[in-house]
Amino acid sequence: MSELPTPLSPEDCDLRDFPFLPLDIARLFNSEFHARSNDTEWRAGVTLWLKSFHQVPAGSIPDDDVQLARLAELGRDTKTWKKVKGVALHGWIKCNDGRLYHPVVAEKAAEALAGKKTQRGRTAKGRLQVMLKRLSQASDMVEFASAETSVQTVLSELSQYLSQTEFDAVSTSVTDSVTEAKRKREGQRKGEEREREREKKRIPILPDRADSRRRSQRKIPKTRPSRRFGNRADRCWRRAVCQRPNAAHTSASW
Repeated sequence: MSELPTPLSPEDCDLRDFPFLPLDIARLFNSEFHARSNDTEWRAGVTLWLKSFHQVPAGSIPDDDVQLARLAELGRDTKTWKKVKGVALHGWIKCNDGRLYHPVVAEKAAEALAGKKTQRGRTAKGRLQVMLKRLSQASDMVEFASAETSVQTVLSELSQYLSQTEFDAVSTSVTDSVTEAKRKREGQRKGEEREREREKKRIPILPDRADSRRRSQRKIPKTRPSRRFGNRADRCWRRAVCQRPNAAHTSASW
C-alpha cells in the first residue's frame, strides 16, 4: 500500500477572513469535472470548493460523509450525497493528515496566503516606524520603556510575515535605531543632571538687594522741583531721594 502524500496546504493556512475565492473561469469550463457532471453533481462539487477555502487548512475538507453532505448544502440527505459523491469529489486527494485536498483550490489558497502575509508585513512595518518615532521622541524613561516594548512586540509579529533574509535586515535596522535612541536619551539625561547641579551652585539674589539695585537704577532729578509743580511733585521727589541707597540729604535742606 502506497503512503499518502503530505498535505497540500500548510497547517496554519487560515483564510476565513477572505470573503472570496479566485475562480479560474477558463480552467473550470475546460475541466473534466465540468464535462462529466450533471447539475446536482456540479453544484455539490463547486460548493465544496468554495466551502473548503474557509476550512483550516484552506483548500481541504474532512473525509466524512455526514460532514461532506452538510458542506455540500445537502443537509442530512446523505443518500443524495452518496449518489453524487463520486463526481463531486473529482480531483480531491486524501493526504496523510486524514483530510481531502483539491490541488487547484490549494494553489489558490497558497496565493491568497502569500498576499495576506505581504499585506500584514507592510502594515507591521508601518506600525514599526511609528513606534520608532515615538521611541526617539519619548519625554521620560517610562514612555521610553513602553515604546521599546511596543517595538519588540511589532518586530516579533513581523517575523511571521517576512523571509529570514528580509527579517534579519529589518531587525538589524531596528536594533541600530533603538541603540541610537538610547544613546541620545542617555545624553539628554546627563545634560539635565549637569544643569540641575549648576542651578544648585548658583547664588540667588536676595529680594532686598534686588529691590535696592532696581531703585538705584532709577533716574531721580538732582534738584528739588519748583513750587509751581505743586505739593504732589515735591512729595514724590522726597520719597525717591529717601529711598536711594547712600543718599546724602538732610531735612534742613528742604
